Amino acid sequence: LAVGVTTGYLPPGPAEASLYLAGEGLVILALTMALSTRLSPVTAGIVAMLCFGLAWLGGVVGGIGLGFGDPVTSQLGTVTRLLLPTDGLWRGAIFSLEPAAVVLAGSAAGPEFAAFPFFAAAPPSLAYLAWTLAWIVGVLGAAVMSFGRRDL
Repeated sequence: LAVGVTTGYLPPGPAEASLYLAGEGLVILALTMALSTRLSPVTAGIVAMLCFGLAWLGGVVGGIGLGFGDPVTSQLGTVTRLLLPTDGLWRGAIFSLEPAAVVLAGSAAGPEFAAFPFFAAAPPSLAYLAWTLAWIVGVLGAAVMSFGRRDL
């Protein structure tokens, strides 16, 4: 609202962006809970945040690979988005906040623009969102099983 009042710009999908960011939080929370069944809570939080940063960096490297036409490097971004789906959700949040003119200009610029970490040409697919939900449920299930096997 502050940006809208001062600049007159309102993003096209603030509710969608909020949902994507909440999804990122759930992914990190699930990972932290799973890690905290075997590590101290502080250590689990640190490891989860490091994984978050590495996943984002993997997405950037994947975008650079796409921009330079290197399939191996671009697949690194895909692999990191599957291992920890925070970067894909981040791209969805970015897409929800971009004006249509930016999406059109970025898409017309070619694959080189894909390396820019604050641009997304399209939102995540429904298959990716389903994978993210399955990932969260699976990691939480693993956390419950791990906690059940702990000697209290």
